[in-house]
Amino acid sequence: MKRSITESARERTLFRIARSVGSTPPHCHACGYDMRKRMTGDPCPECDTPLDTRPDAPGSRTRAMTILVCLWAALPLMPFLSLLSLILWFVAYANDRGLRKSLSGHRLSYLVHQRLRLARRLWWVNAGVFWALMAISWIWP
Repeated sequence: MKRSITESARERTLFRIARSVGSTPPHCHACGYDMRKRMTGDPCPECDTPLDTRPDAPGSRTRAMTILVCLWAALPLMPFLSLLSLILWFVAYANDRGLRKSLSGHRLSYLVHQRLRLARRLWWVNAGVFWALMAISWIWP
């Protein structure tokens, strides 16, 4: 069925208003499927998860991006400026804890979930590089 020009213009206008307010169109928080055409109680057709209609956690996108930037910056600095890389680790950890505490009554968007998954992997990479450098410095002073 073809949509009329006014329907698509109305959808674009509503999307612009929602984006300017700071909310995004509803996506499944588990798999990212676009749920705009679904009713509130309908589950996601991809993963069968119900639509979470709670608002996004305030500042969650900036906190998740701060975590990623700190962890990415800590990697190349670790062999040369280990104190600065530890400070960046602490900033990332504090932002992660603050993000988790601000979740009461809010949800995390799919984008933030993806960034936090990547951040978890970066934590492990950072820890592996740190312990490898510690072992190298112990073996070869």
